[in-house]
Amino acid sequence: KSVFTVLLTCHVDGTVTAILPGFGDSPGTGSWVSTGNGQFAMTTLHFDLNPPPSNNPLNGFLKLRYSVSVNGATMTGSAETINLDLTGAVLQDTTGITLTGTPIAVEQIGAPLM
Repeated sequence: KSVFTVLLTCHVDGTVTAILPGFGDSPGTGSWVSTGNGQFAMTTLHFDLNPPPSNNPLNGFLKLRYSVSVNGATMTGSAETINLDLTGAVLQDTTGITLTGTPIAVEQIGAPLM
């Protein structure tokens, strides 16, 4: 199974923002819905970017699909990555990605560093 890092922000209006580390994929935007008690489905769409000095910076799209369970301050689940060309045709579909996460805690200015 693959494991990757992503920062997810789920907004009360049903939208989600996802940020992946490194160059190549833009921040993504998408939607989330509740699928049951503490269960959620999310989909985000990102630009798949070519590195400079490419004359065509947009290579295609990366779609991420998430299925997550939230219990207190813990999130677990799975994800699927789908690489698409500029027409929306699927180039690659990767499943079996494990998700685990915790919320980012609010820290007051001057709080001890962890």
